[in-house]
Amino acid sequence: MDFDSNTEKLLRYIVYAIYIATSDDYSNFVQEYSSLDTHSGFGLMRANFINERLKDYIAKTSAMIHGFKRYSWQGRIVVDRENKQTFSVSTHANLKAVFSKKGRQIPHYLQSVLAVQNKKCYNPHEQLTLIDTCPFEYKTLENDYHDIMFSNADEFKKYTHYVVAYTISSSGLLNVDLILFDSHFDEIERTTLNRFITPDYGKLTDMPVAKSASTTKSARNLVALKSGIKLNLVEMDKDE
Repeated sequence: MDFDSNTEKLLRYIVYAIYIATSDDYSNFVQEYSSLDTHSGFGLMRANFINERLKDYIAKTSAMIHGFKRYSWQGRIVVDRENKQTFSVSTHANLKAVFSKKGRQIPHYLQSVLAVQNKKCYNPHEQLTLIDTCPFEYKTLENDYHDIMFSNADEFKKYTHYVVAYTISSSGLLNVDLILFDSHFDEIERTTLNRFITPDYGKLTDMPVAKSASTTKSARNLVALKSGIKLNLVEMDKDE
């Protein structure tokens, strides 16, 4: 995939947000509360930190963040109006799990976004089949898309959607790919973004200093845990 310099810079910021959130922010959070007897839900905090970093870093570009509510959680999509493209962040594992869930009653948000925005994307690898692997009618996906994008739906449906997928290991951020899917969630093309994992500060001259986001926010989360209050986790890796 070939992109102009502005898109490449935007992708650098997205990868940098993932890098800082899954390393510094998450490590500080775990270290701060490692003495807790149980660590239930700790993994969900990575998505919270990623979205917090995206909010800070995307503000440095001409792009914007589109927020949407998804039942018990909230999601974020990066919108590049200049180049008519949108980006979401997910783990590689979650992408593989989207179609493995049986008996899904509502679409995964990516099923709806891709069905509408990427129906114009030609997939040279597509194989003709008499079996439709998507259990939802297009109208259902389209209606769901409008619920996700609300007032921006008519504008954003003309855009192309990409997924920034990442894998982490015990040693940190392991792999980041930019993936283009067709409307049926079949992969068209992928390119590695691993070259952006180690930040090139020379190309991110206006990058703010990464300060720990965990101290105050995680303190509030701990209070919520102790009080029995349900956390409103901003989790992009939920099922729907």
